[in-house]
Amino acid sequence: EDANHNIWIGTNGFGLIRHSPSTGVFERMPHNRAVVPAGSAHIQALLFDVRQGLWVASETGIALIDTADGHPLRSLSFGGDDDASRTRVRQLRVTADGTLWAATSTGLWRLAPQTDALQRVDANRIASAYALLVEHDGELAVATADGVYRINATGADERIWPLDGDQMVNAMAQDNHGRLWLAIPHQGLALVDLASGGATQWLKPISGMAGSLPDAIVTQLEIDQSGLLWIGTIERGLVKVDPNGT
Repeated sequence: EDANHNIWIGTNGFGLIRHSPSTGVFERMPHNRAVVPAGSAHIQALLFDVRQGLWVASETGIALIDTADGHPLRSLSFGGDDDASRTRVRQLRVTADGTLWAATSTGLWRLAPQTDALQRVDANRIASAYALLVEHDGELAVATADGVYRINATGADERIWPLDGDQMVNAMAQDNHGRLWLAIPHQGLALVDLASGGATQWLKPISGMAGSLPDAIVTQLEIDQSGLLWIGTIERGLVKVDPNGT
């Protein structure tokens, strides 16, 4: 949703669509005003940045568009190698300093303010990034195949969970108490309290128990303005949870 309350929709094969709730009109952005490199019609991620505009990601790169008329302001490529052409962009986030971050199948990328190229971050440790979270204190957390890393302004990392072993994490949210909710494939949710040394509570499906997690495969996590946690699952749809009851 942009500042004018228009809804922007990224599609797999039909490009970018703008919906005006006030008129009910759906408008497809023409390909000759393509908002991504090479005019890709396969949109993978969207992020509205109130300071700059709408960031739009495809397998070929990321672009910034003007939400007033859809024309591109910037267009950035992941690079010219073979891997870049197959990049899967999973999530975009912007930190307080204006840096754009992208979690992708080819790792963590960033676009720092006043720069003109996407930069790969910590390629030796983060080969693939699944989700991003801007924490309450402004720090950036990155979900990977072996755990969650915190990234500082210089791009250096620190693994914050798990403390021992590896755990793949594919979605994250932070509740009003500062606790991290982590989606662990086929295992459910891990509730992590970093203020208590990383103490972890597991929430898993329990057959026949009312109110338990309905699916072990969680794909999306989001905390709304009221503090409720919304859980997207692979087979059981959408579920809401009050974190204060956990």
